[in-house]
Amino acid sequence: MERPPQLADQFPGGCYIGFNAAVDRKAAEQLSSVCGEAIRNGFQEITIALSSVGGLLDHAYYAFAVLEALPIKITTYNLGSIQSAANILFLCGDSRYAVPGATFFFHQTGYEPSPGQRMTEAVVSERLKSLRYEDNRTAEILAGKTGRSIKQVRKWQNSELVMDTGTAIQNGLISAVQPFAIPEGGFFHQVIV
Repeated sequence: MERPPQLADQFPGGCYIGFNAAVDRKAAEQLSSVCGEAIRNGFQEITIALSSVGGLLDHAYYAFAVLEALPIKITTYNLGSIQSAANILFLCGDSRYAVPGATFFFHQTGYEPSPGQRMTEAVVSERLKSLRYEDNRTAEILAGKTGRSIKQVRKWQNSELVMDTGTAIQNGLISAVQPFAIPEGGFFHQVIV
């Protein structure tokens, strides 16, 4: 029995996904969904082109876990600036690249209390524990994917570091700096949030 034609058959140049959004629930769901659709459409590899100001860590962790679990090769490209929580998404790439001039920004986890929120010692203490946990969890992911120590990654976070492409190569974030191109016959899908 012949299988029905798939999108991958119509686009032999591969599957390219654009992600240029803040990381929130909707963006994480859309990115995960689009990648799942690529698999259902017969693609064996996908390339995700990212530029993001970052966003909410819990949603970045979710999308990272889903993308890591997919039975497909993922390549990621930094097309401009990868900041904050978006670094976690970027690191789901089995192969990782950046265009010339791209940057990566790291910082500690922040907390913005709701307007009028009552702050007590117990609330502040619990929030501080949560911030430390998120910093450690993020550092573990970054260290695991770059081969750097957690101590070194924590220095990136604590110093509010902006890393250029040369430093990103030295620190294992990317393997090369090269232009991003979609070949003839490539399928491009922009994540819309």
